[in-house]
Amino acid sequence: MQADGRLVAAGLQAGPRYQSVAHAFRVIVGQEGVAGLWRGSAPAIQRAALVNLGELTTYDTAKRAVLRSGLTGADNVLAHMLSSLCSGLCASLVSTPADVIKTRLMNQDPANPLYRGMADCFVRTLRAEGWRGLYKG
Repeated sequence: MQADGRLVAAGLQAGPRYQSVAHAFRVIVGQEGVAGLWRGSAPAIQRAALVNLGELTTYDTAKRAVLRSGLTGADNVLAHMLSSLCSGLCASLVSTPADVIKTRLMNQDPANPLYRGMADCFVRTLRAEGWRGLYKG
């Protein structure tokens, strides 16, 4: 529904496709079945998994390292802040490529798609732009 507003404003669509969230559910299920509600969700799920992987696998390790260093003196708010900073940085590093791929897939023209899917987008971006291309934005 949010994308419809941008399409209407750009003159690419006459009006919104859905009148409400309930209407959107009815139309999607009627046209595509229940599975249609999850169409296109794989890139978002992949990104969420990578964010959780980056955060959950590094927070405790970072916290132990901060406490062992004696930098904060004890297990206090500063220790938690530094651990969270490390965890957030790691989450960003592992999830940004998924964000770039997801954004490119979402922004392509559905009538003439540039990419066949996530793996194709990843490989083509890597070949055309190198590793830096996966960290744009």
